[in-house]
Amino acid sequence: MNLLENSWAKTVLRAAIVTGCGIAVGFTFYQSLIFIPTMKASQFTESSITAGIAYAALKSSKRRNALAALFLWFIVAPLLGGPFHYWLLVLAFVYIVGIGIAIYCYDLLARKSLFDTPIKRILLAAGLVAFANGANIIVLSLILFGWTIAHLNTAWMNILTNLELGVLIGFGVGVGMELADYVIRRISNSESEEVEA
Repeated sequence: MNLLENSWAKTVLRAAIVTGCGIAVGFTFYQSLIFIPTMKASQFTESSITAGIAYAALKSSKRRNALAALFLWFIVAPLLGGPFHYWLLVLAFVYIVGIGIAIYCYDLLARKSLFDTPIKRILLAAGLVAFANGANIIVLSLILFGWTIAHLNTAWMNILTNLELGVLIGFGVGVGMELADYVIRRISNSESEEVEA
């Protein structure tokens, strides 16, 4: 059986490449901090996994697969954050929904003729993930409204930091999405040639 005859193999390969590229960009800038759940840089790990799952599932045959996969990730993600606290569920929910929506919008917009080159699609991913990352802080600030009012400057700095991290995360997963699609096309083409020969 050919490697990519199974749609699960495509899905896993696509998710792994997107996730790996996002984490690689984070590791380039923040080294092992991306693996420490209490550090802001850990967003590279969680958001890259979220983006990889969302993109791979969206490319599979059914969109509800994306929702099911992201729901399973929502169950697992808070368990990786250390001792359980309800706030971890809130953080996981906000970030997974935010990044999931960004990847969904990317999937819709990347098909438009305006985004006809890889660099445009990578920039699209960077912009959408940055926007989602900034919006995540706004949502969390609304949940913690009293604290936000008392610490407006800190909340603003958190939004800016998340926008910066979002651009880098989006760049990484954007490169990953391009690379994943390229690798899958190459493997599919080589398998087609083998069948014809």
